[in-house]
This record gives sequence, C-alpha cells and structure tokens, in this order.
Amino acid sequence: MFKIKCTGCGDKISKNYKFCPKCGTYIEGSTEKKIKDSKDYGMIGTIDEDARMIRNENINNIKLPLGLNNIFNKLMKEMEKNFRELDKNMSHEIKEKTPAKAKSGISISITTGQDGEPRVKIKKYGDEAKKEVREMEIEEAELSPERAKELSKLPRAEAKTNVRRLSEKIVYEIEIPGVKRMEDIIIRRLENGIEIKAYSEKKAYYKTIPADYLITNYSLKKGMLTIELLDE
Repeated sequence: MFKIKCTGCGDKISKNYKFCPKCGTYIEGSTEKKIKDSKDYGMIGTIDEDARMIRNENINNIKLPLGLNNIFNKLMKEMEKNFRELDKNMSHEIKEKTPAKAKSGISISITTGQDGEPRVKIKKYGDEAKKEVREMEIEEAELSPERAKELSKLPRAEAKTNVRRLSEKIVYEIEIPGVKRMEDIIIRRLENGIEIKAYSEKKAYYKTIPADYLITNYSLKKGMLTIELLDE
C-alpha cells in the first residue's frame, strides 16, 4: 500500500486516510474521492469509515511493552476476580432473601430392645410432624392416715404386664384384678421411670415402668390398667 508522510507527526500512513491515526492531523494529500464519500456516506460517514480503518490497523499492529503487558494482564485478572466476587455476593443475597422451603417427611429407624425384640420407630418432621403432645395430668389419690395404714397390711404382689409397641406409642397393659376404681390407683413419676400402685380389697399391686416417656392416656377396665406412653 502506498504511504504518505503526515505533516503533523511525520509518521508514514496510508494515503487513503483523511486523518492521521497517530496524531489526528487532517491529510491534505488524501486521494480518496471526496465526492463519492459525501454521496455514499456523508460527512459523518466518512469520519466513521476513517475511524474504522484506524481501529482495525491499530488492533492488528499494537504491541505493548513487556512491563505494560504484565500490568494489563494483572488488571484483567483483578477485574475477573472482582466480577466473580460480585456474582457470588449477589447470589448469596438472593439466596438469603428467598424463603426456604420447609422440608417434611418421615424417618424410620429399627433397633433391638433389651428383650431382643426388634423395635421400629417412625417419626414425622416438617409439615408432617405431629402436633406437640403434653403429658396427661395425673390426679394422685389422697389417702387418709387410717386408709394408708389399712392398705399397708395387705399382701403385696407385682402386677403382670403386657407391653405393645406401636408406631408412635408404647402401651402397657397391667393386670390388677379386683381393683375397680381409679381412686385406688396411684401413678407417680419417678426420676427415671413410672411407679404404679393399685389396691384391691385383698391385695396391693405394684409395678415400675423403667421408661421416662410422656403419659398420654390411661384407663381402667375390668381389672386391667392401660397406660399409653409417647414413644419419642
């Protein structure tokens, strides 16, 4: 390509330029057809075309010194790091503002009890969780000194017990034949268990349940005391 000398900076440039790409000086000796330029592009179009040519040539020919190139690379890496950090912060902020969906479901665990029997525990959590269960209030029988002295003379016997484990509760069925009223039964919570005393006309029954569970229900029917415990 034929080149001419810029009157401003003295650099050699293409004769097709109307402005020097180095210093911006207007080139008087340009051979480009101004009439065609004005007709096809207009004044702004001509300048835009020059700018495009300058940009393309600069991109192709530009070479940074080693020191500047290192600085440029460091700046680019720093910018990329900042953008990643910004994206991370924005994602974290969006996550915090987005309400978390409540998880729900059931969990099943199988263990072996002291008696060697398998024990299945099913627990619900989240939306499926059972409502809060409070321990049933137990009205302890009040014995007069005379009645307590009378009952203390009765022969004692440990009550026979049948235990049934269900999905969420343990049911104790305690045999106390001859006991007809709840007023003759004492249910007392101990530190690590539940103590039961029941009195008939001829015998005093006792039973200790070694389980620190909540009592959710109890009832007496035909000499059978049934106690339901919450299996947590």
